[in-house]
Amino acid sequence: MEQITESFDERPKGLTILCALSWISIGISIYFSLMNLVRGPFTSFEIRDMKVQVLEMKQELEAQGMGKLSSFFEKSQEMTIALNEHHGAVLFVNFLFLAIGAVGVWFMFSGRKLGFHLYIMYCLLSVLHPYFFMSGDMIPIISPVMGGVLSLIFIALYSQHLKWMK
Repeated sequence: MEQITESFDERPKGLTILCALSWISIGISIYFSLMNLVRGPFTSFEIRDMKVQVLEMKQELEAQGMGKLSSFFEKSQEMTIALNEHHGAVLFVNFLFLAIGAVGVWFMFSGRKLGFHLYIMYCLLSVLHPYFFMSGDMIPIISPVMGGVLSLIFIALYSQHLKWMK
């Protein structure tokens, strides 16, 4: 049986896979941000329609005994409206954070530890991003919790390859 060893100069396969997954995620986020940029902010008519839809959904969910889920949709609506008021600034900050993440992943892919630190900064900023534009009580708690958990998983996985990075 052959023993497979990776030389110090050879990029670990796990790191390559993590970088690919991160670039896919960042690429999808860039795509949706570009679509939001092209689309522009919601109009007052679109916001009114959204409020009506959420109210109908809330009443239906509460009738089925799922009141907690209805509050999630209500908070998501509040968050969308608050972010819409700062549409340009939200997108600018989002693109800035995505750029930090993409550069961080590229540096790690290239074997530079600085990329790991940039990636941690990107993860923190991405989780905290909505708090820059609205109060915390408008944000459904599941949003930062899930973002934080996923970020911690990827940070832990990337940290396994720090020995290879210079």
